[in-house]
Amino acid sequence: MKKLLKSGNKLKAVREVVKTYKTQKQDMYDDTAEILKPSIEVQKEVKKTIDEKQNKLIKQLQENQKALTEGIDKIAETTDRAIMFRDELPPFIEYEPQKAYKPQKAIEGTDETVEETSPKILDIGNIFNDDDIAILNEYGLILPRDFMKYDESKLLNEKSKTINISKKLGPAKQHSRSDAEKENYDKAIQTMKKYRKAIDDVISSSKYVSPSASKTPKSTETRINVDEIIKITREAVKKAKESSKKAREAVEKEKKIV
Repeated sequence: MKKLLKSGNKLKAVREVVKTYKTQKQDMYDDTAEILKPSIEVQKEVKKTIDEKQNKLIKQLQENQKALTEGIDKIAETTDRAIMFRDELPPFIEYEPQKAYKPQKAIEGTDETVEETSPKILDIGNIFNDDDIAILNEYGLILPRDFMKYDESKLLNEKSKTINISKKLGPAKQHSRSDAEKENYDKAIQTMKKYRKAIDDVISSSKYVSPSASKTPKSTETRINVDEIIKITREAVKKAKESSKKAREAVEKEKKIV
């Protein structure tokens, strides 16, 4: 009987040891998890941040590649249009100056003839002296000799500029400290008046110009410019393709890293 009780007590003690071991083991797991919890959370946040940055970078690279591809397509389309425009240009023709018109006798059977007159060419700049030209250059205005190169709206814009300049020159003249300075301002004011009058004359005279007179034969310069545009465009296409290739390689590289 005593032996049985003793054996039972030993078994009970063993069970208590096992139970205590399991309890201590669980407590150790819990303590370890609690200790490592901040580190695990930090690792999760770091991984999340890395994933977000990689996804953002890949997205940006894909958008850049798409933009480059669209840009290449537009450049190629522009090149094709330029080539078509060049091919549609008429061949260059050398135009000979028209021979002077020789009028016939005014009345048959008489020696009376119509007086021959040579065509008159407008020289708009001949009313402006060197001082006028210097003043116009100083204020950055279009020179009179170049008036015929611009349309009416551009000339009217230049006229408006001279009005504003004259508004400033008037007070400056009144506050001049010397006669020489006053004379210079007065010259500038007179030049501006002359300039505006010349613009009015050119605009008025343009109303009497025949539409056919303004048409000039196409020169080789137009064709040269088109060829230059095509050359530049093709170089741009080549560079854009190289950039697109590098962008694709960068995207593939980032995908492998991820």
